[in-house]
Amino acid sequence: MRSKRPDDDMDFIEWSCKHYQDKKNKEMDAKRKAEKRERNKYWMEIITFLVMVISALYSCLASTIKQVWQWLLLQLQ
Repeated sequence: MRSKRPDDDMDFIEWSCKHYQDKKNKEMDAKRKAEKRERNKYWMEIITFLVMVISALYSCLASTIKQVWQWLLLQLQ
């Protein structure tokens, strides 16, 4: 969105300050969004890794867990 340049010097100064602030705000918003995307990407990689580790451990230990559970149930009877 472009605004028309004012004729008066004071109006021009105010206009250019506002234009500069708007530009800086847009740059800061873009920077914050990029940083947030990077953080989200980092946490998604960690969560994916943990899910893979847990599924690998479960597949390796599933029979042992089942045997321990059955043994515990027998002990409770």
